Amino acid sequence: MDIDSCPEAAAIIPAAGRGRRMGRQGNKLFLLLGEIPIIARTLRVFETCGAITSVIVPAAREDKADLRRIADGCGLTKVVVTDGGADRQASVRGALRALTSADPAARRVVVHDGARPLLTASALSAFLAASRGLPAAVAALPVKDTIKEADGSDWVKSTLPRPALRAVQTPQVFERELLTAAHESAHEQGYRGTDDASLVEWHGGRVRLLAGWEENIKITTETDLLFAEILLKKREGAAREGRHGF
Repeated sequence: MDIDSCPEAAAIIPAAGRGRRMGRQGNKLFLLLGEIPIIARTLRVFETCGAITSVIVPAAREDKADLRRIADGCGLTKVVVTDGGADRQASVRGALRALTSADPAARRVVVHDGARPLLTASALSAFLAASRGLPAAVAALPVKDTIKEADGSDWVKSTLPRPALRAVQTPQVFERELLTAAHESAHEQGYRGTDDASLVEWHGGRVRLLAGWEENIKITTETDLLFAEILLKKREGAAREGRHGF
């Protein structure tokens, strides 16, 4: 990917969650994936992508020292560890404020889940290139399963039209001013979104869906971690044979 075709952006990688659905103590992002912490794999992708100018990592106070140690141990010079918020939305809002001093020239911001470590630098570069000129864009996949809307008693209320549905991933990229305005407005009015794109939509912005990747899974449960290990081994085997993944 020609880096000149990729608009530059600062990155925000929220890392303040506890991952309770994993059923383990501590931050799930410190769990090992192929003998390397999950968060280190995620951060390396953004470190090696030339279109990324800085990487802001909002973290819980008790995790900041460990994150800094991991970043320094991996030679990640773009990483800035900041205070996380009470939830993901608050963490991203705080990270946007931290950009004022950390990367004031950044005009675009890409937000990515710390628990999606199988994204590649080439896929990230392609995503940024495809999003050129768009106010907001998200990676997404067509929905395979039939999706039903339930009422309050678990009776089916309706069956949603599958061709119109998408499963949204990260990365998500935004014009910095748009994302900042959406977060500040949501904070002032008490609106809670399920992701950053939902805040922009609520704020009146338009969001473009771009092609996501099957392997770009989010590690939420033990099953996800096992699946990620399998995908990683498959990818490493392909690399040894000179084949390339996404």
